Amino acid sequence: MDCRPDFSSAVLQAKTYIQRNRWKRGHDLAMPDGYKGFLAEWVGQLAAYPLMAGFEGNLLSGDPGKFNAEKALNFWDENVNSLIVRSTTDPDMFRTVLISIALIFENDAELHPYLREWLIKYLRGEIVAPRRPNGRTQSEGLHNLIAHAVADLVDAGMNPTRNDESPPLSVCDAVATALAELSLSPITFAGVKKIWLRWDKSFWIQLS
Repeated sequence: MDCRPDFSSAVLQAKTYIQRNRWKRGHDLAMPDGYKGFLAEWVGQLAAYPLMAGFEGNLLSGDPGKFNAEKALNFWDENVNSLIVRSTTDPDMFRTVLISIALIFENDAELHPYLREWLIKYLRGEIVAPRRPNGRTQSEGLHNLIAHAVADLVDAGMNPTRNDESPPLSVCDAVATALAELSLSPITFAGVKKIWLRWDKSFWIQLS
């Protein structure tokens, strides 16, 4: 039995995914300023974590009201690692790493071992800021949402792309239609396909 969604259902699923995930902590990730604001808050949490560790009611645990040190540390590790990995190719993330280190020092907090290693390499000149590729937009937050909407439908068994001559029934077509209905862009198969093919599938911000 074929359980793959039909095209209309795929459009609705993509639209629902984007609407449900575009807002994080009051920031609209589909907008450049919202994404940057979210990154700034994320950096603040990275800096604040070691200051809060050990207090009851710490919501970094998966169980609100209870502090789970192991889960909290794993959460911290995942976020810092994601930040560093993405900073190798993303100029905005590179600056975010520097800001996070500055905030940690300002708060006399503990520097995460990953950040300590990164800082040593940076001061030695072994790490340099990546250049922004020609044509790169300021819509990384929206592009992450789009790529994940595509991945969500691929997981449901649909083909992500198609030949240019084939009927417009691929996942990228469905997501483009959903974006048009949400007054977002790109609204073409080619535009969504380009985002999907260049997306770093190893990266997604872990902060919820």
